[in-house]
Amino acid sequence: MEAIPVMAAFIPIIIMFLLYIGILALIVWFAVTFIKTQKERNSILQSISDKMDYPEKKHTD
Repeated sequence: MEAIPVMAAFIPIIIMFLLYIGILALIVWFAVTFIKTQKERNSILQSISDKMDYPEKKHTD
């Protein structure tokens, strides 16, 4: 009969462990998403910058 209280003592530890794993997973997901978004933003800004550096020549005949 003493096995049940001992097992019940581990339930909060297991819940806290799962909570910490969930928080870490959320942080990693946010970091990966943020980096992807910033890379996309940089590539868009790079293409805009390239267009400004090399404007199309207008023919004035």
